[in-house]
Amino acid sequence: MKDMRNALWLTALSFLMAPLAYAGSVVPMPVSTLADHAGQVIIGEISGVRSYLTGDGRGMESEVIFRNVEYVKGRRPGSTSTFSLVVPGGKVGDREMSLGCAPRLGIGEKWMLFLLPSYKTHPVVGLWQGAFRLRAGEDGVERVFDARGVGVSGIDERGFVRAQTDRTRPIAQVAASRHVRIKNDGGRFSAEAAPLRASEFVELLRPVLAASRSHPLTQPAGRRELVQYTPLGAGTLTTIEDKPPAAENEPAQSVPKLRGPLPTRVAPASRSTSSP
Repeated sequence: MKDMRNALWLTALSFLMAPLAYAGSVVPMPVSTLADHAGQVIIGEISGVRSYLTGDGRGMESEVIFRNVEYVKGRRPGSTSTFSLVVPGGKVGDREMSLGCAPRLGIGEKWMLFLLPSYKTHPVVGLWQGAFRLRAGEDGVERVFDARGVGVSGIDERGFVRAQTDRTRPIAQVAASRHVRIKNDGGRFSAEAAPLRASEFVELLRPVLAASRSHPLTQPAGRRELVQYTPLGAGTLTTIEDKPPAAENEPAQSVPKLRGPLPTRVAPASRSTSSP
Protein backbone atom coordinates (compact mmCIF):
# COMPACT_ATOMS: atom_id res chain seq x y z
CA MET A 1 0.00 0.00 0.00
CA LYS A 2 2.86 2.38 0.83
CA ASP A 3 4.48 1.75 -2.57
CA MET A 4 1.18 2.49 -4.30
CA ARG A 5 0.82 5.79 -2.43
CA ASN A 6 4.35 6.78 -3.41
CA ALA A 7 3.65 5.94 -7.06
CA LEU A 8 0.47 8.05 -7.05
CA TRP A 9 2.32 10.94 -5.41
CA LEU A 10 5.11 10.83 -7.99
CA THR A 11 2.57 10.73 -10.82
CA ALA A 12 0.74 13.78 -9.47
CA LEU A 13 4.04 15.60 -8.92
CA SER A 14 5.12 14.94 -12.53
CA PHE A 15 1.91 16.52 -13.80
CA LEU A 16 2.43 19.57 -11.63
CA MET A 17 6.04 20.03 -12.75
CA ALA A 18 5.39 19.46 -16.46
CA PRO A 19 5.34 22.53 -18.73
CA LEU A 20 1.90 23.83 -19.62
CA ALA A 21 0.95 22.79 -23.15
CA TYR A 22 -2.04 23.78 -25.23
CA ALA A 23 -3.71 20.99 -27.18
CA GLY A 24 -3.52 21.13 -30.96
CA SER A 25 -4.84 18.97 -33.76
CA VAL A 26 -4.52 19.34 -37.52
CA VAL A 27 -5.71 17.62 -40.66
CA PRO A 28 -2.96 15.87 -42.69
CA MET A 29 -1.96 18.09 -45.61
CA PRO A 30 -0.12 17.29 -48.84
CA VAL A 31 2.63 19.62 -49.95
CA SER A 32 0.33 21.35 -52.47
CA THR A 33 -2.09 22.32 -49.68
CA LEU A 34 0.75 23.55 -47.47
CA ALA A 35 1.96 25.68 -50.39
CA ASP A 36 -1.51 27.09 -51.17
CA HIS A 37 -2.02 28.23 -47.58
CA ALA A 38 1.47 29.71 -47.24
CA GLY A 39 1.92 33.41 -47.86
CA GLN A 40 5.69 33.00 -47.59
CA VAL A 41 8.11 30.10 -47.28
CA ILE A 42 11.39 31.07 -45.65
CA ILE A 43 14.67 29.40 -44.74
CA GLY A 44 16.69 30.98 -41.98
CA GLU A 45 18.83 30.49 -38.90
CA ILE A 46 17.46 31.56 -35.52
CA SER A 47 19.69 34.21 -33.97
CA GLY A 48 17.52 35.18 -31.01
CA VAL A 49 14.41 34.29 -29.02
CA ARG A 50 12.71 36.65 -26.58
CA SER A 51 9.83 35.31 -24.47
CA TYR A 52 7.44 37.53 -22.53
CA LEU A 53 4.06 37.48 -20.81
CA THR A 54 1.07 38.90 -22.63
CA GLY A 55 -0.91 41.89 -21.39
CA ASP A 56 -3.14 39.99 -18.97
CA GLY A 57 -0.16 38.09 -17.54
CA ARG A 58 -1.76 34.69 -18.13
CA GLY A 59 -0.47 34.03 -21.66
CA MET A 60 3.02 33.88 -23.11
CA GLU A 61 4.57 34.69 -26.49
CA SER A 62 8.03 34.58 -28.03
CA GLU A 63 9.62 36.77 -30.67
CA VAL A 64 11.90 34.67 -32.87
CA ILE A 65 14.54 36.43 -35.00
CA PHE A 66 15.89 34.75 -38.15
CA ARG A 67 19.04 35.78 -40.00
CA ASN A 68 20.43 34.95 -43.47
CA VAL A 69 16.85 34.43 -44.63
CA GLU A 70 16.12 32.91 -48.04
CA TYR A 71 12.62 33.43 -49.46
CA VAL A 72 11.57 30.28 -51.30
CA LYS A 73 8.08 31.71 -51.85
CA GLY A 74 6.56 35.16 -51.48
CA ARG A 75 9.54 37.48 -51.43
CA ARG A 76 8.17 41.00 -51.02
CA PRO A 77 9.73 44.26 -52.21
CA GLY A 78 11.97 45.48 -49.46
CA SER A 79 12.42 42.06 -47.88
CA THR A 80 15.68 41.77 -45.95
CA SER A 81 17.86 38.94 -44.71
CA THR A 82 16.35 39.34 -41.22
CA PHE A 83 12.89 38.10 -40.33
CA SER A 84 10.89 38.49 -37.10
CA LEU A 85 8.15 36.06 -36.10
CA VAL A 86 5.92 36.00 -33.01
CA VAL A 87 4.78 32.55 -31.87
CA PRO A 88 2.62 31.49 -28.91
CA GLY A 89 4.35 30.00 -25.88
CA GLY A 90 7.85 30.29 -24.47
CA LYS A 91 9.66 30.32 -21.15
CA VAL A 92 9.74 33.17 -18.64
CA GLY A 93 11.50 32.38 -15.38
CA ASP A 94 10.26 29.01 -14.15
CA ARG A 95 7.09 29.21 -16.23
CA GLU A 96 6.91 27.50 -19.63
CA MET A 97 4.08 27.25 -22.13
CA SER A 98 3.88 25.48 -25.48
CA LEU A 99 1.33 24.62 -28.10
CA GLY A 100 0.99 20.89 -28.74
CA CYS A 101 2.18 19.72 -32.18
CA ALA A 102 3.81 23.09 -32.90
CA PRO A 103 7.54 23.26 -33.72
CA ARG A 104 9.88 24.30 -30.93
CA LEU A 105 12.26 26.90 -32.30
CA GLY A 106 15.65 27.30 -30.60
CA ILE A 107 18.62 29.61 -31.02
CA GLY A 108 21.17 28.38 -33.56
CA GLU A 109 18.72 26.12 -35.37
CA LYS A 110 17.97 26.42 -39.07
CA TRP A 111 14.42 25.98 -40.26
CA MET A 112 12.26 26.04 -43.37
CA LEU A 113 8.82 27.40 -42.45
CA PHE A 114 5.58 27.60 -44.43
CA LEU A 115 3.99 30.75 -42.98
CA LEU A 116 0.33 31.73 -43.09
CA PRO A 117 -0.38 35.29 -44.29
CA SER A 118 -1.93 35.91 -40.85
CA TYR A 119 -2.92 33.63 -38.02
CA LYS A 120 -5.04 33.25 -34.90
CA THR A 121 -3.43 30.13 -33.39
CA HIS A 122 0.06 29.63 -34.87
CA PRO A 123 1.89 31.18 -37.85
CA VAL A 124 3.12 27.87 -39.36
CA VAL A 125 0.78 26.12 -41.79
CA GLY A 126 -0.48 22.87 -40.27
CA LEU A 127 1.57 23.42 -37.10
CA TRP A 128 4.38 20.82 -37.34
CA GLN A 129 3.51 19.86 -40.94
CA GLY A 130 4.80 23.14 -42.36
CA ALA A 131 8.06 23.20 -40.38
CA PHE A 132 11.29 21.46 -41.46
CA ARG A 133 14.59 21.49 -39.59
CA LEU A 134 17.74 21.71 -41.71
CA ARG A 135 20.65 20.10 -39.91
CA ALA A 136 24.18 19.40 -41.07
CA GLY A 137 25.64 15.98 -40.43
CA GLU A 138 29.21 14.89 -39.87
CA ASP A 139 29.83 15.22 -43.60
CA GLY A 140 28.79 18.88 -43.46
CA VAL A 141 25.79 18.32 -45.74
CA GLU A 142 22.50 19.90 -44.66
CA ARG A 143 19.67 17.38 -44.52
CA VAL A 144 15.95 17.71 -43.85
CA PHE A 145 14.08 16.63 -40.72
CA ASP A 146 10.49 17.25 -39.76
CA ALA A 147 9.48 19.10 -36.60
CA ARG A 148 9.58 15.83 -34.64
CA GLY A 149 13.21 15.24 -35.61
CA VAL A 150 12.45 12.42 -38.05
CA GLY A 151 14.41 12.43 -41.31
CA VAL A 152 12.55 13.36 -44.51
CA SER A 153 13.11 10.94 -47.38
CA GLY A 154 11.02 12.64 -50.10
CA ILE A 155 7.46 13.24 -51.29
CA ASP A 156 5.20 10.26 -51.97
CA GLU A 157 2.89 9.66 -54.93
CA ARG A 158 -0.03 11.35 -53.12
CA GLY A 159 1.98 14.50 -52.54
CA PHE A 160 2.61 14.03 -48.81
CA VAL A 161 6.01 14.48 -47.21
CA ARG A 162 7.50 11.04 -46.67
CA ALA A 163 9.32 10.70 -43.35
CA GLN A 164 11.56 7.84 -42.32
CA THR A 165 9.82 5.21 -40.22
CA ASP A 166 10.93 2.09 -38.39
CA ARG A 167 10.44 0.19 -41.66
CA THR A 168 12.60 2.49 -43.75
CA ARG A 169 15.29 3.34 -41.19
CA PRO A 170 18.13 0.87 -40.65
CA ILE A 171 18.02 -1.27 -37.55
CA ALA A 172 21.05 0.45 -36.02
CA GLN A 173 19.38 3.86 -36.32
CA VAL A 174 16.15 2.62 -34.76
CA ALA A 175 18.06 0.90 -31.95
CA ALA A 176 20.04 4.05 -31.20
CA SER A 177 16.85 6.14 -31.02
CA ARG A 178 15.47 3.71 -28.49
CA HIS A 179 18.73 3.45 -26.52
CA VAL A 180 19.25 -0.20 -27.44
CA ARG A 181 22.73 -1.56 -28.13
CA ILE A 182 23.37 -4.25 -30.72
CA LYS A 183 26.32 -6.53 -29.93
CA ASN A 184 28.42 -8.22 -32.58
CA ASP A 185 26.33 -7.14 -35.54
CA GLY A 186 29.27 -7.82 -37.85
CA GLY A 187 28.62 -4.53 -39.62
CA ARG A 188 25.30 -5.73 -41.03
CA PHE A 189 23.27 -2.96 -39.38
CA SER A 190 25.81 -0.14 -39.32
CA ALA A 191 24.85 1.62 -42.57
CA GLU A 192 22.48 4.55 -42.04
CA ALA A 193 20.05 5.79 -44.70
CA ALA A 194 20.64 9.54 -44.76
CA PRO A 195 17.66 11.91 -44.95
CA LEU A 196 17.13 14.00 -48.07
CA ARG A 197 19.60 16.79 -48.78
CA ALA A 198 18.19 20.27 -48.16
CA SER A 199 19.04 21.36 -51.71
CA GLU A 200 17.21 18.33 -53.13
CA PHE A 201 14.16 19.01 -50.98
CA VAL A 202 14.01 22.64 -52.13
CA GLU A 203 14.19 21.57 -55.77
CA LEU A 204 11.30 19.16 -55.20
CA LEU A 205 9.25 21.98 -53.71
CA ARG A 206 9.96 24.68 -56.30
CA PRO A 207 7.43 23.55 -58.97
CA VAL A 208 4.77 23.02 -56.30
CA LEU A 209 5.38 26.46 -54.83
CA ALA A 210 5.41 28.09 -58.27
CA ALA A 211 1.97 26.61 -59.05
CA SER A 212 0.51 27.44 -55.63
CA ARG A 213 -1.85 30.23 -54.70
CA SER A 214 -0.28 33.66 -54.29
CA HIS A 215 -1.31 36.00 -51.50
CA PRO A 216 -1.21 39.80 -51.85
CA LEU A 217 0.83 40.68 -48.77
CA THR A 218 1.04 44.20 -47.40
CA GLN A 219 3.36 43.01 -44.61
CA PRO A 220 5.50 39.94 -43.95
CA ALA A 221 3.61 36.69 -43.51
CA GLY A 222 3.02 35.13 -40.10
CA ARG A 223 1.41 38.22 -38.59
CA ARG A 224 -0.97 37.68 -35.68
CA GLU A 225 -4.60 38.66 -36.19
CA LEU A 226 -6.26 40.75 -33.51
CA VAL A 227 -9.25 38.78 -32.27
CA GLN A 228 -12.14 40.90 -31.00
CA TYR A 229 -14.57 39.31 -28.60
CA THR A 230 -18.16 40.51 -28.20
CA PRO A 231 -19.20 40.47 -24.53
CA LEU A 232 -22.27 38.50 -23.57
CA GLY A 233 -25.42 40.59 -23.59
CA ALA A 234 -24.17 42.97 -26.27
CA GLY A 235 -26.42 41.42 -28.91
CA THR A 236 -30.22 41.33 -29.10
CA LEU A 237 -32.02 38.09 -28.38
CA THR A 238 -35.40 37.70 -30.04
CA THR A 239 -37.89 35.63 -28.08
CA ILE A 240 -41.34 34.38 -28.94
CA GLU A 241 -42.89 37.28 -27.01
CA ASP A 242 -40.86 39.75 -29.09
CA LYS A 243 -42.22 38.39 -32.36
CA PRO A 244 -44.52 41.01 -33.94
CA PRO A 245 -48.21 40.03 -34.25
CA ALA A 246 -49.61 39.08 -37.64
CA ALA A 247 -51.14 41.84 -39.71
CA GLU A 248 -54.95 42.18 -39.75
CA ASN A 249 -55.19 41.53 -43.48
CA GLU A 250 -52.90 38.51 -43.30
CA PRO A 251 -54.95 35.31 -43.71
CA ALA A 252 -54.93 33.11 -40.68
CA GLN A 253 -53.18 29.83 -41.07
CA SER A 254 -55.70 27.03 -40.84
CA VAL A 255 -54.92 23.70 -39.35
CA PRO A 256 -55.03 21.05 -42.09
CA LYS A 257 -57.87 18.58 -41.71
CA LEU A 258 -57.40 14.87 -41.92
CA ARG A 259 -59.23 13.23 -44.79
CA GLY A 260 -60.82 9.81 -44.67
CA PRO A 261 -61.66 7.64 -41.74
CA LEU A 262 -59.06 6.94 -39.18
CA PRO A 263 -57.72 3.41 -39.42
CA THR A 264 -59.13 1.10 -36.82
CA ARG A 265 -57.18 -1.62 -35.22
CA VAL A 266 -59.05 -4.79 -34.33
CA ALA A 267 -57.75 -6.72 -31.40
CA PRO A 268 -57.33 -10.43 -32.07
CA ALA A 269 -60.09 -12.58 -30.64
CA SER A 270 -59.18 -14.32 -27.45
CA ARG A 271 -58.94 -18.05 -27.66
CA SER A 272 -61.13 -19.83 -25.14
CA THR A 273 -60.52 -23.34 -24.01
CA SER A 274 -63.44 -25.58 -23.06
CA SER A 275 -63.06 -28.30 -20.53
CA PRO A 276 -63.66 -31.78 -21.90
